[in-house]
Amino acid sequence: MSFVSKLKDIIFQDVQNENETKKTAVSLRINAIIMGLYFIFLCVTFLTERETDMGIISGACFVLYAIAFWLTYLNHTKSALWFAEILSIAWIVTFVYQLGWDCGVQHFIFVLILMIFTPGFISNSVKLIHSVFLFVTRMGLFMYARNFPAVNQLPSDVTVVLQVMNTFFIFLALVAGLLLFTYDSAQMEEKLMKYNKKLHKLASEDPLTGLMNRRSILTKVQKYQAENREDIGPCVAIGDLDHFKRINDTYGHEAGDEVLKAAADFFTSFMNGKGYVGRWGGEEFLFVFPNCNLDEAKIYLLDLLKELRKIEIPYNDQVIRFTMTVGAEECGGEDIEKTINAADNKLYMGKESGRDKVVC
Repeated sequence: MSFVSKLKDIIFQDVQNENETKKTAVSLRINAIIMGLYFIFLCVTFLTERETDMGIISGACFVLYAIAFWLTYLNHTKSALWFAEILSIAWIVTFVYQLGWDCGVQHFIFVLILMIFTPGFISNSVKLIHSVFLFVTRMGLFMYARNFPAVNQLPSDVTVVLQVMNTFFIFLALVAGLLLFTYDSAQMEEKLMKYNKKLHKLASEDPLTGLMNRRSILTKVQKYQAENREDIGPCVAIGDLDHFKRINDTYGHEAGDEVLKAAADFFTSFMNGKGYVGRWGGEEFLFVFPNCNLDEAKIYLLDLLKELRKIEIPYNDQVIRFTMTVGAEECGGEDIEKTINAADNKLYMGKESGRDKVVC
C-alpha cells in the first residue's frame, strides 16, 4: 500500500462512537494537517529571520494541532472541535498582537466559521452565537491594531511572505472544507436517490414475480389512455392459471411460487415489443396491448397459450406443467376498469367452458 493510500485511510478512518458521524472528525483532521504544514513553514521562516520567539510559538502551535488531530481518534470529536477552535482564536490573537494587522492571520477566522457550521451535532443557535463572537473578535482585533503598534516590527519582505503564505493556506483550508462538505452532501443525495428508487420499486413491483403490481399497471394503462385518445385500443386481457390450487395442494406452496415466477418470466419475454404485463392478483395476470384491436390481440394471446403449454418446471424429481385461460376486451374509449371487468367476465366464461383458451 502506498503512502498516499495509508494517509487517506488514516484521515478517513471512521469514529467508533455510534452517536457521531465521521464527517466532522475528517474535517478536523484535514484542517489539522493543513495548519500543521502552515506552522512548519512559519517556524522555518521565523527561525531563518532570527525571530526566535515567533519560531517557538509556531512550533508550539504545530504540536497543539497535532494534539487536535490525535483527539479525533479518541471518540471525543466535540472536544477536538472546541480545542481546535480555541487554539485557533488564541494564536490568531497572539499573532495580531505580536506582528500587527498586516501579517494577515486574522483572515483565518473565516476558516473557523466554516468549521463550526460543518458538524450536525451543534445547534443553529450555537452556530449563530459563535459566528457573532468571531465577528466581534475580528473587529476587536482590527480596532486594537489601529490604535496600538505591533510588538515585533517585521521587515516588509517578511510581511509579504507571511501574507502570501496566509492567503495560500486560508484558500487551501476553505477549499478542502468545502470539498469535503459537498462530497458528503453528494453521497447523501445519492443514497437518498437510491432509497427513493427502492421505495418506488417496492410500491410498483410485485415482490414475488418482479412484474408490475395491480396499482402500477392500472396507472400505466390510464396514462396511456390519456395520452392516446385517438388511437386504437388498448386491448386488455386477464389470464388466470388453470387449476393453480391443485398445484399448491399437490406439490406445495413453494412449487406454486416457482410456477408463478416461471410464468412471469415467460410473460415478460413474450410481451416484449407487444405490450406489457403485470400481476393482477393471486394467479391472475393482466396483459395490455397498446394500439391493438381485439383480433390482433387474440392472435397474440393464442400464440402465448401455445408457448405456455410447452413450459416444464422441474420440482423435486417431478415436472410441473400448467395452462391458462384468458379473457380479452378492447377498450374503445371506455373507462379502463369497466373494460377490465368485461375481460374478467369473459375469463370466467372460458373457465366454465373448459379452460386453456382465449375468450374475446
